[in-house]
Amino acid sequence: MEIIRSKYLGPCHGVLSACSKVKDMIKNNKKKIILENIIAHNEIIMSDVFENQDFELLNAEKNNINADDLFIISAHGHDFSFDVNGYDVLDCTCSYLNQRLDHAIKIAKDSRVLYLGKQTHPETKFTLSKLKNEKIKYLYCINVQDIIDNYKQGDVIIIQSTYLLTKDEEGRLKKLTSDEKLFLTCPFVYNRFIELESVNAESIIVIGSRSSSNSTALFAKAKDIFANAYFIENLMQLNDIINYLKAPVFITSGTSTPLSIISEIEKVLTNKT
Repeated sequence: MEIIRSKYLGPCHGVLSACSKVKDMIKNNKKKIILENIIAHNEIIMSDVFENQDFELLNAEKNNINADDLFIISAHGHDFSFDVNGYDVLDCTCSYLNQRLDHAIKIAKDSRVLYLGKQTHPETKFTLSKLKNEKIKYLYCINVQDIIDNYKQGDVIIIQSTYLLTKDEEGRLKKLTSDEKLFLTCPFVYNRFIELESVNAESIIVIGSRSSSNSTALFAKAKDIFANAYFIENLMQLNDIINYLKAPVFITSGTSTPLSIISEIEKVLTNKT
């Protein structure tokens, strides 16, 4: 079967960096490990990072952590409403997220930030809590029209880095303000969205976790473009759809999908007659 590979397969820089930092930190770790959020939305990656080490997620009450535990902040960033002073902290916040938010804060000193993202997403909690911590005025927006209705000259606009905008929505935002004051989808994610528009294929497979916001957004866009679009997490799920595929098949993935899974799926499809 003919396969077309995405140019942007596999984990993004933020995921790879976070996993590398955690693996190095916990090699000889004797402490209890508490994660603020999942390091990567993939069981294989999580198993590889932690091997035989146990970990817990920080609970809603934030009372399952002690000062002598190891507290790990994921690539999505830290919720600053929870004070981690006095804890042993490993901060794996994505450098792209940190840099763009620090820059946004710098230029928003005398104005405010309009933010658009899923309210329950860890990155949203990171962004809004840091703005509050830095005493930056901000407004949480529920959609692009909400931004347009509330925009005032000088406002800074930040879009969650994995949030899917339509071309029309992106164009409307670019008309509001200068490029310096507009922070859009992460290029590691955005390139995968845009690539779909130029692919000449009969079917598409998006490989990723359904708990991954960028994977689900990628599949949402794929369904709008391709009549035969499928969302799978692993090789086992490929068996459920393989007889429905029409060649050529385009393969793309979310930013926390390991290359090993992608390679397994490619191999099976390539050998199918």
